[in-house]
Amino acid sequence: MNVLKLLAEDKSLITYRKELNQITGGVMATILLQQLIYWTDKNNNKPFYKFIEPCNNEKYTKGDSWTEELGFTKKEFVGAYKKLEDLNLVSKKINMMRVTFYTLNIEVLSKLLNGIYVSDKRELTKVTKGDLDYSKSFDTETTTETTTDINKKNKQKKSSLSSQISTKLQEAENTINVNAFGEWMDYKKYKSIAPISKTINFLSQFDFDTQQQIVDTSIMNGYKGLFEPKQQKQSAQNISFQEQERQRTAQIGDAVMGGFDPFDPNNYEPQNNEQGVIDVTIQS
Repeated sequence: MNVLKLLAEDKSLITYRKELNQITGGVMATILLQQLIYWTDKNNNKPFYKFIEPCNNEKYTKGDSWTEELGFTKKEFVGAYKKLEDLNLVSKKINMMRVTFYTLNIEVLSKLLNGIYVSDKRELTKVTKGDLDYSKSFDTETTTETTTDINKKNKQKKSSLSSQISTKLQEAENTINVNAFGEWMDYKKYKSIAPISKTINFLSQFDFDTQQQIVDTSIMNGYKGLFEPKQQKQSAQNISFQEQERQRTAQIGDAVMGGFDPFDPNNYEPQNNEQGVIDVTIQS
């Protein structure tokens, strides 16, 4: 078997346009961008779902995760995705089933592509994989905004708030009820990461049903913040009281074992303190 010929005719190869590096700033981000374009086109320019790596989710299909498709490690994928997200080229949402949907920002990408292929007068040809034709997917209207200008503006911007939220949710792993969290975000419309981090940290202390109850209660009552359910708070106070009683009983037991009887009044003598209030102290 002629291996070189086999590779040369392999129609499953992922295309790579080096010109797109002017947009993404790197090879891996360019490869990921092209696959985002491919899957967006296959899904009629609508959001599509895909898992980062193999998992047990019922919607997962073997071989259809990003790491399997691209041959990237999880770290390499996350790094490439962040570059595209910082450029406002892609966004994602995670639903209650922990399925991530990706959305390609076609308007932004169209302007960037025009900056390369229209300004430089390069011919945009049809790609092999999946019969994806860039020219039919994006508007080719000329724009005066150049790629250099857009990249310069994006470099001056800090990481988007959505990117920071995604990072926080990933750090929280499976401890956050995404539906309840999303409802609270829509209700509060936070503009900075600090209160969002506090929200995640607070909700992660409770199970999913309790998190939903907390959010529903605050929204229905017009509260400005989230609060622990009264039932659980009372339970925690009861436990605290019981623990105090247990410690008090243990201390009495230790005293008796040491030869001191706490119930014998002869073991105490009154003393006056500075305020004139009588204190009771144990005789040595």
